[in-house]
Amino acid sequence: MSKKARARQEHELRTGIVAACRHMNAIGLNQGTSGNISARFGDRMLITPTGLPYGEMTADHIASMPIEGDYGSW
Repeated sequence: MSKKARARQEHELRTGIVAACRHMNAIGLNQGTSGNISARFGDRMLITPTGLPYGEMTADHIASMPIEGDYGSW
């Protein structure tokens, strides 16, 4: 997969995570800033930030952490 295609795929996943957060709020499953959503993307985990209201969240706010390495293993 090309670097551009991979970046596009990651952005789509990040956008989907934000949409899922907002949907959870809309149906009353989660409110405010409680809870997190994560998704695996290759050798990384994309994770919602703690403490940021879902209504203010954008795809750029999603953290990307290695699954293995200096930060430990998941």
